[in-house]
Amino acid sequence: QDIVFLNSKYPKLNQAHLANVGVIVEFLLLPAPMDGRKVIVRRLLLGLSATSVLVPAAVAMGHGSMSQPISRVYSIYQEGPKTPSSDAARWATGNCNLQAFYDWHELSRNIADYENPNAYIDAIADGEIVGAGREKYSCLNEPRDDWPATSVAPGDYLLTFFAHVPHDPSYFRVWVTKEGYDPLQPLTWSGPNGLEELEVGDIYRDLPDYHFQVNLPERTGRHLIYVAWQRIDPVGECFFAACDVIFDAAPGSNPTIDDIDVDPGLVEPLDVDFRLDSAWSGTFNGSVVVSNPNANAVVHGWEVSWEGNPNLDTVWNGILEEEGETSTVSWEAWNQDINPGDSVTFGFSGTGTWPPAPEHVMLNNQSANVYIDGVLYSEAEDEHEHHDCVGDFTGDMMVNAADFSVFLVNFGSSNEATDLNADGTTDVQDFSLFLVAFGNHCMH
Repeated sequence: QDIVFLNSKYPKLNQAHLANVGVIVEFLLLPAPMDGRKVIVRRLLLGLSATSVLVPAAVAMGHGSMSQPISRVYSIYQEGPKTPSSDAARWATGNCNLQAFYDWHELSRNIADYENPNAYIDAIADGEIVGAGREKYSCLNEPRDDWPATSVAPGDYLLTFFAHVPHDPSYFRVWVTKEGYDPLQPLTWSGPNGLEELEVGDIYRDLPDYHFQVNLPERTGRHLIYVAWQRIDPVGECFFAACDVIFDAAPGSNPTIDDIDVDPGLVEPLDVDFRLDSAWSGTFNGSVVVSNPNANAVVHGWEVSWEGNPNLDTVWNGILEEEGETSTVSWEAWNQDINPGDSVTFGFSGTGTWPPAPEHVMLNNQSANVYIDGVLYSEAEDEHEHHDCVGDFTGDMMVNAADFSVFLVNFGSSNEATDLNADGTTDVQDFSLFLVAFGNHCMH
């Protein structure tokens, strides 16, 4: 495949160069705009080696738009920017650079303060909302009552965002115009021709699509659904899509989440593995690996809970909540999903004895397969049942210097008493377990 670079500053970046640095790149050669240039959308599939591939800073990467209901910009692209069929699309392509419609997937703004409730209002002026305040897409703001529209009805409606390049972590916000909206007047954030925000249901990722449901309120005639796809990152890149709709469909005819198979369901129970990383004087650092052994189902969000120890002080790569004897750790924004055959890991620091004895371990409110240091929990209990008090080799119900002497004598041996992890040898892993228990007073 020929490679066309947008800037002659980088003449040495040819196909052979890319192969030499071990990079796989997907190229999408979009139709040529009016000035004859070609546009390349690059998606790196593998990490770069020490040599970097440079992309001119002015080149935007394509990302996506609404496909259900179809957005105004994507609809024009689907008609064909050079030969559109609708009057509105012909007007738009005749008054804006055609490149705007070949770049249907780039209608975005950087909203760094996106957590501010008024961030979008501050960034995008009334009358410029459809084009996100960008001159490139200004023709999309034109008040008309003949933009191609999707028929809808009040009630639950499944929206689909076609993610040309997916991004996570991210979230969606959805608005619909108020009753009395006049398509021949500029769209505003508030007022009679303004927007009303809707509650967004669970988001299902079925790449390249994101599906999410809203409940459309009672409306009549022509309206507009406005969607923001907000990335959670320091730049705050946000993609906007304005979807023209007409409330004239039969009740109950809307597409809903029940119409698609976005999650085939979890056939196998999920795995939770408590692992010791390091230990000292009754304190330890560990990790919990949450695995999805299912061949087809994606876990969209995870939450692990258990009663008893390990008792956690701090957690990273997860959010800790404690209530009474119950500890619960849930996903952060960047590790929400677990793909088939994949896993996520969160770390923790805690106190107590190791191995732990968690009870009622649940993952997403379902029983899970529980492991301790890679050993199935029921088996781990059997392996350690001869230790009434882990690390107490002298039988005085305390783990102290006398037990340390016994441990040192048996270090490197196959003595079952000091082989705390039952792997056949008393070694440094057992020493870590012993350090966790050191200083404990055990109850009869």
